[in-house]
Amino acid sequence: MLTVLFLACCLATPASAMLMGLKSAAPTGGSSSAPTSLFSFNADGTGFTEIARYNDLDLSALAINGSGDVYAFQRTTSTHTRLVKLLDNNSWDVLFDPFARDIRSAAFGPD
Repeated sequence: MLTVLFLACCLATPASAMLMGLKSAAPTGGSSSAPTSLFSFNADGTGFTEIARYNDLDLSALAINGSGDVYAFQRTTSTHTRLVKLLDNNSWDVLFDPFARDIRSAAFGPD
């Protein structure tokens, strides 16, 4: 099994930076698949926490805006993804569906 990780940095002061990521599993030589865990840890490697587990979602391309809202792309097939907003209660809202691409990275600009 290959583990697929996507990381995003938030709270960016160097001494107290926290990293967030997505972890999903994939068969050897295959693509990622559900379930996906959203996790965080401190920049010094301490404080690992699983924030949420999405049993039915294959997520990639984690991004966090300045307000702390967490977004990701859900892979619906190997060539299509859709934008979702991850919510506090292990649920999500679909914001845009579908992109005819396999999107694997995302970021917010300075605005």
